[in-house]
Amino acid sequence: MKALFEDVLRSRMPATLMLLIVLVLAGCGGQTAAPATSEPAKPTAAPTATEQMAEPTATVEPTAGPAPTAVGGDLTLDSRDVGLDQLKSYRVTWKADWETTKDGKTEQANWDWLLESTADPVGSLTVWKGADASGSAPGSWEHWEDGSNAGYVSIDADGQKTCSSLWNARYFSPAKRNVSSIPGLFFLPRMLGSLSGAKYAGTETVNGIQSNRYTYDEKAANRADLGKVAGEIWVAADGGYVVKDTVSWEGGAIPFGTETPTGESGHGSWTWELTDPNGAVTIPPLASCDSATDGLPIISGGYQKTVTGDVMVYQAYHGEKVAPFYQKEMVAGGWKQSGEPTSKDGVTTVAFTQDGQKASVTVTSKGQISDVKIEVTKEQ
Repeated sequence: MKALFEDVLRSRMPATLMLLIVLVLAGCGGQTAAPATSEPAKPTAAPTATEQMAEPTATVEPTAGPAPTAVGGDLTLDSRDVGLDQLKSYRVTWKADWETTKDGKTEQANWDWLLESTADPVGSLTVWKGADASGSAPGSWEHWEDGSNAGYVSIDADGQKTCSSLWNARYFSPAKRNVSSIPGLFFLPRMLGSLSGAKYAGTETVNGIQSNRYTYDEKAANRADLGKVAGEIWVAADGGYVVKDTVSWEGGAIPFGTETPTGESGHGSWTWELTDPNGAVTIPPLASCDSATDGLPIISGGYQKTVTGDVMVYQAYHGEKVAPFYQKEMVAGGWKQSGEPTSKDGVTTVAFTQDGQKASVTVTSKGQISDVKIEVTKEQ
């Protein structure tokens, strides 16, 4: 299913953000989103014409990383998101910029992130703006997520806009706040690395929060890939969450744990800040995408649904029943079947037409679980 989703995105998304998405889905730098480990409950009744998808029964409870510990005045920190699951709401910004030089040519890149999160009601908004070092035009994306396992991503990159709606997307994990769900699809705080042996440097009030201040270098940051590092981090005295983190580096080319390519060097900095803990953070209503697939039926028990442009993909049990389901329900919805279904090597395709449009339903069977792809195009 992940590969199918990636294929859909590749056909509609510029490489600037597609690479980032695929890297994170595959476990960027060894870091992976937290997927559910069990399959949804197997439907007990035969598929019906309902468009209401069954919710998977798998759940993933938030897993907080180890709390910051100070031993002999030193700080050990697994990830910058430690303690956030204890807050009712918060706002995080993360700004980074860096330069890379190779063969005498210097390129610049910058990222500007905003993450807003609330526990009641469960919701999050993530906004990214920036440009990478490849010379691509500046881009942006926004993502909403709510507590019903639904999400929406709007991407503007290289002059192209892409919209994706997601439901029950279990490789993003169920909608549990502060787990590696969709905000974490693009940025996980642990991408910034861990700390061990950061030196205590006193107390300060930062962003209105009484905090303990620490300083660190590349050894404490566990980030040899960044070269020489100078950083400061403030941790809330009450709650143990990171309030602010500033770092600069010299020698490494990029800030995400990937080895610096041979012959490249660079420098850069980032500032990570948290504000409004348990404050007035309001997530806007969940948006949606306009798609030619809107209103098309989904077999009962369908899950992990994604809509990108005019393509819908999801998974279903009992793949042999999917094609007959669409032969019946599409015709009932006013579509006309075009020819007979074709089937080869576990892939079945059924085509339909209506009002100058063509709908192609492709079912790829893998045992009892099948990938379903529905694409609507204009008739030639």
